[in-house]
Order: sequence, then C-alpha cells, then structure tokens
Amino acid sequence: MRSAWTAAKPYPIRTFTGDIGGRVALGVGQGSLAILAFLPEEERETVIRYNLPRLKDFHLYDEVLLRSEVENVRSLGYAARNTGVLEGMAGLAVPILNRDGHAVAALSVATISDRLGPSRLPMVVELLKREAAAIGPRINPFDPTLRRPSQTFGG
Repeated sequence: MRSAWTAAKPYPIRTFTGDIGGRVALGVGQGSLAILAFLPEEERETVIRYNLPRLKDFHLYDEVLLRSEVENVRSLGYAARNTGVLEGMAGLAVPILNRDGHAVAALSVATISDRLGPSRLPMVVELLKREAAAIGPRINPFDPTLRRPSQTFGG
C-alpha cells in the first residue's frame, strides 16, 4: 500500500535564492514582501529607497507598484501571488511579528499555480497565520541576529 505522500506527483519548484544562504532584496518574492510590509515605517522607507534600483533588475516593480503591493500586504496580512517572476509558480507568505508588531521573519510556501488557487488560498493563509502567531511571542527580543543579521551571518 502506497501512502498519499509517496503517490503524490512530484512538482518542480524553483526558488529566487537558489540555495541555503541565498539572498534577494526585500520586496522580491512573497516572504521578503511580507517582511518589508510590516517593518516600522521609517525602516521600511529606508529599505525601499535603498532597494528600488535592485528591484528594477528583477523587472518587477516601479516605486508606485511596490508601494501599492506593500499596502495590499499590510491590509490583507499576507503576500500572495499566483503569477510573477517564475512562470507557473505561486507563493504565499505571512510575516512573523515580534512583540512590538514588527516583522522579523516570514513563513512562506511556494507551489505550482494550480495548487494555490482561490479555493485553497484561504486555508493555507489561515494555517500560516496560525503558525506565525505561535512563533512570534517566542522570539527573543535580545537575540543579536534580529538587530544586525548581516553582521551575524557575515553579509
């Protein structure tokens, strides 16, 4: 007897970062967009000004579209896209908020577009939000990684 897991059809998933330690500018991809949207306003503005030239390299955003996306994510509480840079791919992310309500990380999923359609999206959003809400209060506000991640990870 085969389990549902082993019987499942394999799906090729590509990522922006490519491998462990890979990086993308905040605002590219659902996870980084969820983080960007929930940074404190002054920090968010600084990141947008700094990253805007990088985002244009991905042919994704002009400043108006990026700001519109950020406001949409703030309104919905999640970032989702069923089309985008990677053809046929869909993604969804929710921010993990610290005790002050600022994003310090994100939970995200990526799949083929057909698997994250309108009928399934609300369920996946709810699952991710529930997990993010459970993680957020456990984050140590004194963890130096949260203050200067590039210094901690050698970036």
